[in-house]
Amino acid sequence: MRTIHASVPTPSRGAWWMLAALIAVMLAVPSCSSPARSGRVGPATTAASPAPSVPRPAPATYGSVSRELSSAEQAAIDLVTAAARDALRDLELRDISAAKDGLLATVSAKTVRDERVTVSLTRLTSGVTEVRIKVGFWGDEPRSRAILAEIRKNLASPPEVASVLPPIHALTGPTPAGHSAHAHPDTPSATPTRSIASTPDQAMR
Repeated sequence: MRTIHASVPTPSRGAWWMLAALIAVMLAVPSCSSPARSGRVGPATTAASPAPSVPRPAPATYGSVSRELSSAEQAAIDLVTAAARDALRDLELRDISAAKDGLLATVSAKTVRDERVTVSLTRLTSGVTEVRIKVGFWGDEPRSRAILAEIRKNLASPPEVASVLPPIHALTGPTPAGHSAHAHPDTPSATPTRSIASTPDQAMR
């Protein structure tokens, strides 16, 4: 019996080089399934930006010794003065008065029990004002906080700042009869001038 030996062809050296080059090319080419490698960008998935938050006022502190409620409001002293005056008026307090300059202001009133309510304001910066509220001699935290809440509500819709100051005639007193409010008392009143030809003698000359 004769045994037949089948010979398996051996790849040549050139075939091995071609196979190696093909594998190297396949590894070098980026996969199309990866968006980052292929350069293709899919639909943009942007996260929803949060809504802008409204700055909340800093919490007010009540002094156990001073018996005052203190806070810092983000508003000019003129606006806070007007808001404090209107707050006391909205709370139906009586004998409301306001006085201010460029750095300090005081708004005061009285309750139905004749307790004095004082709102003291201090200009910290052009847009920040310190507010200190005291009710009565011994202080009253709940009512002080109610006044501050009313002030902040008024600051949300600022009133007319010009209404804080009293009218000019309230400072200078009433104008005397027969005098103009704008004329200086030492200024002589103007007398009417007559025309050159107002009399017959002057007309003939």
